[in-house]
Parts: sequence; structure tokens; C-alpha cells
Amino acid sequence: MQTSATRFWVCPVTSGASFTGISPPPSFSRISVMYNESTLIASIIIMYNIRSRGRALNPPKGFTLIELLVVIAIIGILSAVVLASLNTARSKGQDAAIQSDLSTVRTQAEIYYGGDGSSSYGVEATDCTMGMFVADATIARAIEAADDTNGLAGAVACNTATDGTAYAVAAQLVSSTAYWCVDSVGNAKQVTTALGAGTVCPAS
Repeated sequence: MQTSATRFWVCPVTSGASFTGISPPPSFSRISVMYNESTLIASIIIMYNIRSRGRALNPPKGFTLIELLVVIAIIGILSAVVLASLNTARSKGQDAAIQSDLSTVRTQAEIYYGGDGSSSYGVEATDCTMGMFVADATIARAIEAADDTNGLAGAVACNTATDGTAYAVAAQLVSSTAYWCVDSVGNAKQVTTALGAGTVCPAS
């Protein structure tokens, strides 16, 4: 069968058969279709437009409420973990600063002993506002810095023996209720017992 536009031929299954008096070309043995390039391009464009309209009418779905709540919960948990880690790191950094300040006190106390103290740690002192703890500017600044770091005014304990032969200084740490203590014997350690009126760091 030949269409009115003679664009393509359709021939019966049996080669050589005729239909309405028209014989198909001899090269066609089964149903064959001939079309030109313009017809193919037009068909592709039509199919693309149909699919594009389909996608526009059925846009991708957004997140559900449950999915959003799950994401928010996960973010909250992660934030809490990060904040806890940051607080721990900050506290340990403050503890290190206090230890450094008291190390300065111990070093400068020995300089004072061999200098202005004339082989003495100064007059008797029962707090940080007496004796060499105020007479030596470097020691005074270090004690003030330790006080500022732990945020507890007067949290640093300072004692000097009556005869000026011994001293001890202890400051409360930030990360725990323990103390960092230094003395004239050479101790520089963490203790859980408050210094009190002692001139030697507690044993524990």
C-alpha cells in the first residue's frame, strides 16, 4: 500500500504479492517503512516536549517532616558532643596556664632567695598579700595570673615559714577540684588536699 504522500511503503508479508493492483518494490520482503529525516527529527522533538511537560507536572518531592526532625536531632547531638569536647580542651588549657604561672613563682622564689631575700624567702606569710609574694613583682604577677585563670579570687594559697626557710603555693585547677602545688623543697605536683597553712605541698 502506498500512502497519498508517497512517504513510505507497506507491503504484505509474502514477497511479490500485490494489493489493489500496486506491487511493492522488489527489495522489500516484509513490512518495510521508508521515511525522511525531517519526519524523524520532528518525532524526536515531540517526544522530548512531552517528557519535559511530564517532569514539570510531577516535580521531585521535598523532605518530609520526619526526615527534617531526624536531621535536626542529629545536628543537636553532634553540637552537644563538639561543645563538650571544646569545654574539656579549654579547661585543660587553663590548667596548663596555672601550672605555668606557679612554675614561674617557684623559679622566681629561688632568685629572690639568693638576691633580695638574703638567703631567705622573706618574712612569714599566711596569704598571697604578704612577704615575698608582693615584694617580688614577678611573683606577684604570676599569682595574679593564676587567680585570673581559674576565675576564683583568692583561690591561690601562699605560705612562708616564720624563719623564712620554706614556702609553698597552691592554686585550684579549673578542670577538677584538685590543686597544683609548688614549694621550696622542689615539689610541683597535683594534689587533692588543700594547702592550708603548710609550707610543704600535701602528700596527696
